Amino acid sequence: MNLVSLNPDMKINFLTNSAFFVSDLFSQFSNQNPYIFFAIATWLIVASFPVGVKAQNSNSFKQIYKKPPQSRQSVVECVNSLLYRFPETRAQRNDISGEAAAYACQRVATYYEGQAVVDCVNSLLYRFPETYTQRSDISGEAAAYACRRATNDAQSHEIVNCINSLLYRFPETRAQRTDISGEDAAYACATPGKFY
Repeated sequence: MNLVSLNPDMKINFLTNSAFFVSDLFSQFSNQNPYIFFAIATWLIVASFPVGVKAQNSNSFKQIYKKPPQSRQSVVECVNSLLYRFPETRAQRNDISGEAAAYACQRVATYYEGQAVVDCVNSLLYRFPETYTQRSDISGEAAAYACRRATNDAQSHEIVNCINSLLYRFPETRAQRTDISGEDAAYACATPGKFY
């Protein structure tokens, strides 16, 4: 008999009657053959097992602990686009590659390590000295602090402003970045639940 097909009242009645039945059998045959009790008890455990399986598969057991699938490819593409769209300054950035910056930002998105995004943003900013005068309203520390707050405090508008500042402070290379806009990069980096 499969208890899953029974309604709750029938399950209770079935288990109650089975308990009385086992008790009677045990009292009658315990002196003659005690193994009968263990055989019937085993049968009851096996018969009630589908109830436990169904309970574990119910919505009550599928709570907030189940995380959505994590795909960090978008943050890799975002950072690589930021780096490789500045070929005139690539020689000045021989100490950091697109993969290294992407890995740093990946670690931030995955493990919420604020120092990694500080290093990443500082590297992005300070590797463009010829455009530094155009960014008098934002410094490496300010951008790093904005991204660190977005990472630690889950304030996505901070990283939106940060990425937009990074992109729109390089007007001489804007024509080379027609495939990625400030809004696209900011949206990709500011919505970790959707992209990574």
